[in-house]
Amino acid sequence: MLVAITLFACSCAKTINGCKIVPATQCVGIDLRKVGLSRASLGEANLSKANLSETNLRGAYLPEANLSGANLTGARLSLAFLYEAELSGANLLGAFMYRTDLSYANLRNANLSYANLNGALLVGADLKSADLTGADLKEAKYNSYTKWPEDFDPEAAGAEQVD
Repeated sequence: MLVAITLFACSCAKTINGCKIVPATQCVGIDLRKVGLSRASLGEANLSKANLSETNLRGAYLPEANLSGANLTGARLSLAFLYEAELSGANLLGAFMYRTDLSYANLRNANLSYANLNGALLVGADLKSADLTGADLKEAKYNSYTKWPEDFDPEAAGAEQVD
């Protein structure tokens, strides 16, 4: 079943599978796979261990959200705002993250295999121990505060240092 919801900075709130789609919501372990959450406002939400596989989060607003251990396999996160988001241990295998803002996000031990991070903003992001096998980092931006996995060369992968 595919559910589509588009939220445009309104005071409206939708509930899906018992989870109220609002900022700071507490939906640990919720099943939201294949749900349409384009442009949803979920800042400071706790979606840890949630199943968000193949979910459309294009342009979603998720600053300081907790997505640790979440399944985001094949999720569409292009243009999403994940500033200071907690994504440690998240599975982002094949996720589409074109121009996603991951500034200062914690991506330690995240699976970013074959993820499209083309043009993503990785300034200050912590990618220690992340799996970047086959990830597309063309034109991704990072700075001297960005932490990479040991022996990973971001410039060889196509990323650009901005400081």
